[in-house]
Amino acid sequence: MKTDSEIEQQVKITMESLTDYPKAIASDFFYTRLSTRLVKPEKFDVLSWIFETPYLKPVFALLILAINIVSISLYLHTGSQTAATQQTASEIFIEEYSLNQSTESYLVLNDE
Repeated sequence: MKTDSEIEQQVKITMESLTDYPKAIASDFFYTRLSTRLVKPEKFDVLSWIFETPYLKPVFALLILAINIVSISLYLHTGSQTAATQQTASEIFIEEYSLNQSTESYLVLNDE
């Protein structure tokens, strides 16, 4: 182990090496810009507040999950109803052009 005097000597050498560096020179108007930035209030952004608030993140996650569950259940419910009442293309064609009616009435009207 090192003794206290060796540690103090190492600290002294380290501190003396830091004095060799030149002082930092700030650019013109640095203090003015810095003081303006410190005094100027930050712009309040509603969206950043909503998404950065820790207790609102789980609320939004649960809301999105609930919306997805409701939409999936509605989709499955309406899908089963439409499957029961679904007609084939030929049935729709027959009903649209009234081909399921008898043609005797047309013949009777034309004979007169």
